[in-house]
Amino acid sequence: MSKSSSKSSSAKSIVKTVDLNSRTTSSSTSNLYKDILELVLLCTLTEEPSTSSLSKIYLTELASLDIKNWDKNRIDQALFERLRICDPSSQLITSSTKRSSIAHEIISENRCLHYLSGCYQRLLRQRDHFQLILDDIQKLFIDHSKTAITLPSMYDDQDLSKQWIELLIESNDNALLCEYIDFVNNELLSSMTTEIESLYKKVFHYMYKAIQPLDYFSNDVISYISVLTHLSQWAILVQMIFRLSHPKTLSNRSSRDAHISSTSGRAFQDTLIGSLLSKSCLPSIPGKPFLFFNKPKLMSERDIEITATTMWQPMKTYQDHLSQLFKVFVKSSDARHNVKLS
Repeated sequence: MSKSSSKSSSAKSIVKTVDLNSRTTSSSTSNLYKDILELVLLCTLTEEPSTSSLSKIYLTELASLDIKNWDKNRIDQALFERLRICDPSSQLITSSTKRSSIAHEIISENRCLHYLSGCYQRLLRQRDHFQLILDDIQKLFIDHSKTAITLPSMYDDQDLSKQWIELLIESNDNALLCEYIDFVNNELLSSMTTEIESLYKKVFHYMYKAIQPLDYFSNDVISYISVLTHLSQWAILVQMIFRLSHPKTLSNRSSRDAHISSTSGRAFQDTLIGSLLSKSCLPSIPGKPFLFFNKPKLMSERDIEITATTMWQPMKTYQDHLSQLFKVFVKSSDARHNVKLS
């Protein structure tokens, strides 16, 4: 065989190998995207009961298409259809042989932001398996979350601000959820819009209403302070918090007590920051306010010791968390003056 024939044969062999590898990679990536559909979105295009241990939501529109290869655009289509289903439980396909490894309440989640945050967390828990397409799918969930918040009319039957505050509170003990919220906030707060401001105004109003009746020993108060501390890494939110906590804005809040004028001494107390600073400093315990001072002579030394421990520890915890919150506030140059006035 001549040298030229040998070189030509080798070249053809290389081309075939490259083509085969390319098709193998393409097929492998397509399978990954299909796994995203089933393992992350918890959806299926098969109407018959599955033999796997995972129930799924049947996507009618996507199932009508003859899909040969899966890619990011197909996942985007699937996600859009899933989010538009009003009653996902009506399209639940259960396993014919096994009990579902994920609760049906999670699979049938119909709250937009809860579902998207759940998808994000499921993706990250399987990051090694989806490493090749991880960044693209992460961004997809963040983009859909941003769209939901900036175009609330798409989900006018849902209370997105309530969903967001629920996720914020839950993120206190959930690192993956906290990461999701941070990514969404970075996208949202890069350019403030009317819709984003409206969302956070409702969130802060909800927090104010929840904090106002609570005593310092309530764990819920600590949870809300932790949320505020975390949100304060975004200067624009710190500005909003203090703007909404200025007594002059009292007349604009529907929650205002009709008996409190905007010039009264209680005006600041009737705000988000004011509700945190106006908690009684007299030590008390749940259900028995100021027992320590009412009848101290009727209490044994042991009772006094127990009562004192019960009172002082939560008070210290509250003060520590509140101090940390204001330290974060002070780091924001735009809000520093307002902090000093508080």
